[in-house]
Amino acid sequence: MKTYKSINEAVAELKLKTGHGRVLYFVDGLNVCAGTYRTAEGSELIYRSGFEIHAEKTTKQK
Repeated sequence: MKTYKSINEAVAELKLKTGHGRVLYFVDGLNVCAGTYRTAEGSELIYRSGFEIHAEKTTKQK
């Protein structure tokens, strides 16, 4: 699994390799819209899973 520093970096690489750059957004394990993702605060993990970029934020402390 390759991780990225930003969503833009991940999408640019995916578009270069596949011609598209779909992003799925998750906050605390729930699939959310981009706006909800952007307003959430927490630790961020961005990685490529197959032909999609997964952008995940964890807001809850374990």
